[in-house]
Amino acid sequence: MYISITGLKIKRTWKYPWHLYVFWRHATPAYQQAKIASGNMKTLAFFKDGYHHTITVWKDQDAMRSFIYDGAHMKAIGVFGAIATGKTIGFEAEKYPGRAKVMAFWHKEGRDY
Repeated sequence: MYISITGLKIKRTWKYPWHLYVFWRHATPAYQQAKIASGNMKTLAFFKDGYHHTITVWKDQDAMRSFIYDGAHMKAIGVFGAIATGKTIGFEAEKYPGRAKVMAFWHKEGRDY
């Protein structure tokens, strides 16, 4: 299986509060798309330490790639760079290690978005 985690922090919400609106306008459809995507086994979304996180678990990396470069998620990728910062990382695993271990890996190994 392939596990992907992203954590995004909205830029300057105090100066540009509409960034949060734009974030949710794109994040919600992308999340819904992930939940029904072929090969998706688990989809989580949560807020922690100022970051909006998603964890998705996929049958394999090809299934994840088919999702990220299509539909609502592809549109979100095009917008999020202007309104958010953060990190993302993906990795292969035999089984889902749990949210705490995935988060620890994201903190240590995540690549800047």
